[in-house]
This record gives sequence, C-alpha cells and structure tokens, in this order.
Amino acid sequence: MIQTWCQPFTPRWVQTLAQNPTLFDLSRPATLARAPGRLDVMGGIADYAGATVLERTCREGTVCLAQLRGEDFAVVSARHAGGHAKQLDRSVRVTRDQMQRLCTDESAAKAFFSSPQNHWAAYVLGAVVVLQQHEHAPLPQGLAILLASDVPEGRGVSSSAAAEVATLYAVAHAMGLSLAPDRAAWLAQRMEHTLAGAPCGLMDQLAVVHGGVDQLLRIKCQPGSLLGVLPCPPELLFWGLDSGVSHAVSGADYGTVRAATFMGYRILAALLNMTVTSDGSRVHIDDTRFGGYLANVQPSLLMSLLEQIPEVQSGADFLHAYGGSPDAATAVNPATQYRVRASLTHAVMDSYRARLFAKLLDSNDAVRNASDLGELMLQSHESYGAIGLGSDATNALIHDVRAGNTRGIFGGRITGGGSGGTVCVLAHADASEHVQAIAQNHSLRMGKRCHVFTGSSPGAAAFGVHEVVWNGETFAPLTSQKLDQSGPAV
Repeated sequence: MIQTWCQPFTPRWVQTLAQNPTLFDLSRPATLARAPGRLDVMGGIADYAGATVLERTCREGTVCLAQLRGEDFAVVSARHAGGHAKQLDRSVRVTRDQMQRLCTDESAAKAFFSSPQNHWAAYVLGAVVVLQQHEHAPLPQGLAILLASDVPEGRGVSSSAAAEVATLYAVAHAMGLSLAPDRAAWLAQRMEHTLAGAPCGLMDQLAVVHGGVDQLLRIKCQPGSLLGVLPCPPELLFWGLDSGVSHAVSGADYGTVRAATFMGYRILAALLNMTVTSDGSRVHIDDTRFGGYLANVQPSLLMSLLEQIPEVQSGADFLHAYGGSPDAATAVNPATQYRVRASLTHAVMDSYRARLFAKLLDSNDAVRNASDLGELMLQSHESYGAIGLGSDATNALIHDVRAGNTRGIFGGRITGGGSGGTVCVLAHADASEHVQAIAQNHSLRMGKRCHVFTGSSPGAAAFGVHEVVWNGETFAPLTSQKLDQSGPAV
C-alpha cells in the first residue's frame, strides 16, 4: 500500500531531501500519512444546511511525512506530477517560541496565517496549533514536515482538507497521539475556520477521512454522521472535469452565500413564530421543528412562504429587522446586498435533491434511473448559478454535457463551493471516450490542459499511519497503525 499510494516518495524525492539535511534525518524513522482529494457528487455547500451529501475519493492525494527533529518547526510543501517531484515550492520555519505564541495568542496566529506568504501554512502548521489547543498536546522542541500532493489546488476537490487531514495524522502520531477518525475530521475543520478563515462545513474532512475505493460515502451533516456507502453499478461512472478556473472556499462569494442562507433561516424562523434569543453577538433559534437544520425543511413548506422572503436584502436592513444571524461561521456585512431567497431555496432544495439522488442510486433500477440522476445533477448546477456561485467555464462544460445525452452522458454539476473548480459528470461506463472528448475540447477552449479526475483511493483512516525509514532506495514501513473507523459521530 505504501508503494501504491505514496508515489511522490521516489528516490528523486529523497535526493531532494538529502540536499537539505537540516529538514530530515534519513537515518531515523519518520511518520507517514495520506489523505485523498474528494469529488463532490451531490450535496455541495448544502452541507452547512445539514444536507445528506454524497462524496467520492479521488485517485489523487496528499502525503505528509513528519519527524520530531531540530530546534524549530520547518515545513516544506511541494507539488508533483507523474510520480516525480517538481521543485519544492513553499517553505516556512518558525522557532519553538514563535510556535508557542501561535498556539496561545489568537491575534498572533491570525496575523501570521492571514499573510499572503504564510496563508498556505495554516493547513500544515495549523495542525500543531489545534493539537495543542484541543488535544492538550505538549509542544515538541522541533518538528520537520514534508507535504507532497498531486491534488490540484483551487479546483474544488478538497486539496485543503487532504492537506489538513494528512498532516494531522502524521504530526499527531509523531507527537505520540492517536486520533479517532471523526476527531481528526473535526480538528481539520477547526483549522479551516479559525486559522485559514474558511467557513466550511464538515463534509470535506469527513469524506477524505472515511472514504473508500470506488464507493460513494453518504454523510448526514447534522453535524456529521456516516450513513454508510452507496453501491454504484459498474455500468455507471463518475468523472471530474477541471473547468480551468480556480475556486477558493475562503473567497467572498462562498461566505456571502452562506451568510445569506442563514439570514433566510432567521427570516423563516420569524415567519413560523419560532422563539429567538440573542447573546449579543448572534441570535439563537429554538428550532424544535427542524432540529436546527434547513435540510429538514419540507420543500412544499418553503414554497408556500417564499413570496414573504426578500429576493435581495442589504445586511443593514436585515440586522435592523432581525437582530443578527444564527451562523457562528459568518458575519452579516451591513453594506452587502444578499441574495436571501435564492440562497435559502438552494439549501433546502439541494438537500432534497441529494436525498432523492441517493434513493434512486440505491435501488435495483439504478441504471434505468440514470437519466433522472443526471437531471437532479443538472438542476443542482442551475441552482448554483442562481445564488452566484456559477462560472462561464463550468457552464460551458455543462453545455457540452447536455449535448452528450444521446451518447451515454446523463448529467453533471458544478461541485463543492462552486465559482469555478470541477464539474462532476455521470455517464455510462461505455461513454468514457465521449467524456474525454469533452475534456479535450474544454482544454482547447481554455488554452491549457484541464485535469480529468478518474478512479479513487483509500481515505486517510483506511490508509492508516505508518512509521517509515529510508533503506537506501525507498521508504520502507517499520510499523503500521490501522485506524478505527467506528465510534460516535462528531
């Protein structure tokens, strides 16, 4: 498994390391972990509304190698292709005293990780911060970390979650800690929220931790419970087509849509006469009807109230009328105009579409249901556009997908946080040539090669944590720790 799924650790990698002996001591063991990217099949940003989401791991993954060593905290990150490293493209070093300050001083951590040159380190050094803050881990004297990934960044396939989870497992094990899978996912989400400034749900982290090969993982995001895996008939395959446009979950569009969604929830609570209180910073809704999750709102109920929910509302008018939002991860900006109605509708309807998709796929007639499955994906894509998270590049791909419906291509949708990134396509297994043709035509349209995601690989929990040592030719495992995937959900 080490050799199969840790392709970046080739002799070329070790040669690079050997040229920098202050980073790793190749005569001593190091800890290795891996987490894959994920392809969002259905659910997407409705995760923060409590949706049931359907996720598939990618073949591409991120590997982390960690070793207690030295007098400081050194991190090196690199990209690779075809199993060979490109140049080491990012690095950072901090002293132990600086690391201690990042762990204990919130303002110092925010300033450090928000700077353009250090923002990427939130997904790596952030592991040390959350392990000390939430697991009470003693801070080691020094730590060397190498992060190697072939998960394309900015393509909506959870490159950040893969980096967070792989680093958490490797660093925790090096520090003598053992993390339950659900706990690792929760800690990774804390890294996103508090250090990277991304108000994401728990979907990505749970997917890269618990995912399996050639499976659709079903996650109920209330806040995060595993419903098992969905069987997918061999006649149907999912592809990921890179739009060529970068996506960022920390971008303003994603945060604005999430804020608008919870503004809609607050207005819905008022229309349904729910009890609302405030602690001075945000409001709290006594929601015994839906359990606090918009995913549990019946679409017919929402439709009956939709005309009473503003299409667009300024943050100032909303705050004056309703006192605040129930969402702890976003803030309502008085100067911003929010698409409240469309954002609320997307959260409710995409949750419903994902549940229906799961039922149609988990049936004896899944292949015959393929056209309906594709239609649900296309509806989801259009809904992304209505809330402002579409893009010309992803729309162009979907146009080609629609044109291919007579050639075994059933549907597709923009994935994850939208605004570019990757389009997930459902097609018959015999339609591979047609899907590849769509990808090639799009690459010509964009003037650059756009990646095609095929296949999958083990999640971080299935991969395990390994102690490895360099034997002169490759990294060989000394011990391996399989991770328990059972236990209570977070």
